[in-house]
Amino acid sequence: MSIKLHVTTFVAALALAGCSPANNADPNSGAKSQLTQPDGGAANIDLHDCRLYIQKAGAYYGAHNDAIDLYLQTENGFDSSIASIKFYGVQTYSEDGSNFSNDVALAVQENDGGDSWHIQLATTGDNDVDIGNTNQHGVFGVTTVNGTSYWLRSSDGSDFYINDQLFQNLAQSQQQLGVSVASDENSISPSPDNAIYTQYDFPYLDPNGC
Repeated sequence: MSIKLHVTTFVAALALAGCSPANNADPNSGAKSQLTQPDGGAANIDLHDCRLYIQKAGAYYGAHNDAIDLYLQTENGFDSSIASIKFYGVQTYSEDGSNFSNDVALAVQENDGGDSWHIQLATTGDNDVDIGNTNQHGVFGVTTVNGTSYWLRSSDGSDFYINDQLFQNLAQSQQQLGVSVASDENSISPSPDNAIYTQYDFPYLDPNGC
C-alpha cells in the first residue's frame, strides 16, 4: 500500500534540522491540526497510554519518492470496537512556483484483521515532476463504532511532523543499528523487518513509551 502525498515547505517544520538521531525530539511545539481540536465533549479523548502507539518505523527510498512506513499497534480499552484509524493533518506543497495547502484524513490500514496497522507517508515530492518536498503535520485518530474519537499526539500535545529531516534521521538510525533501509534500487521492500522499534531507538514517534 502506498499513500503518496505531494507537499513542500511548511516553515515551522524546517526547525527539525536541529534534531539529532539520538532523541529525535521535535522542537515545533504548539501546532495542532484544526481537524483534531477537542471540543471538550466526552467524544474526544487524548491518549496518554498504549491503546494506540507507533511500534516501528522504517525509511523507504522509493523509485518516485522517499517515504516513511509506520507500523502501529492497538490494545484493548476503547469504548467499543475500532471503526477506523486515520492520520489527520495538514499537507503543503509547491508546484510550478505556487504553494498549496490541504487538510488530509488518510486511512491507516489494518494488517491481517488483527491489532497491527500500517501507513506509508511520503517525505519528498514526485521525483518525476516539478513538485517540492513533502512537509506535513498531524495526529493519529481512532474512531470507534460508538463514535468516540481518541487522539495520539506528540509528547508536548502538538502534531507529529513528517518531513525529509525526519526521514534522514530515521534512515541514519536504522543504519547505525544495522537494520536494512527499504529501497527500490536495492530490491528491499518496506516491512516491519526493515524498521526499528520506536520506544528505545526513535522515541519521538512513541511519546507514551509503549
